[in-house]
Amino acid sequence: MHLARLITLSSLFCIGNAWSALTVLPPQPITHTVTINPIIVSGNAGIPATFFGDSTQQATIEGFIDTIMSQAGIDVEWLVPQTYQNEFLYNATARQLNQFEPLTPVGIVNTVPEVVNMWFVNAVPGALAPGYGSINGIAIVDGEGAAVSAHPSLLTDFGVAGLEAIAGVTAHELVHNLGLDHITDTNNLLNVPVVGHELTAGQVSTIFTDDPLRFDGFDLLVEVAVVPEPGPAFLLLLAFGAIFSRRGR
Repeated sequence: MHLARLITLSSLFCIGNAWSALTVLPPQPITHTVTINPIIVSGNAGIPATFFGDSTQQATIEGFIDTIMSQAGIDVEWLVPQTYQNEFLYNATARQLNQFEPLTPVGIVNTVPEVVNMWFVNAVPGALAPGYGSINGIAIVDGEGAAVSAHPSLLTDFGVAGLEAIAGVTAHELVHNLGLDHITDTNNLLNVPVVGHELTAGQVSTIFTDDPLRFDGFDLLVEVAVVPEPGPAFLLLLAFGAIFSRRGR
């Protein structure tokens, strides 16, 4: 877990309050990817924290997150979820987020610098376990590491709205990792509570601003390799090659 400017508790959200459907600005061409290593924590009772539900729900939530992040031209890649039993992390109300990585074995926590480790727990540091229809999270701003806690009712009782709520808060924590702070704008992903999903051009510019003196949120991004389109001269040579190939048969 890399040194960052601050750790922020955020995303306090209840689906009954000021909820709006997924609303985003037009997508940008995908230029970068960010990879998340989800760690699903269970407590002493062995009950895992809420993640993304069944395979259909998971695909839907990840699709919503991709839609949100496409506003910045970023595609989110998910590693296979890891599971870990640790009561200290499962109920982490009185803990600190920077304690999570040292307490998670290597192999479950991913040590590749460009990978975001995101713990799914019953209660995140600084907050009680969320109530019915609620979710919250905490993240390092401009650095790696986040935790999310969702009430299971979001997967069972609220249909698509519950899946959008999980996606919105997860994306909110991710863009904290990428360098964004809270703002007051109910249409914006960085508002608290999370009821909107827009990212402004200024926020996207902040995400892509690199601090050359340290590992920051920008360094979590991996540039997508662009395959250049063939130029007219190449296509002309290809056409001539095809002609001569036919003549030689």
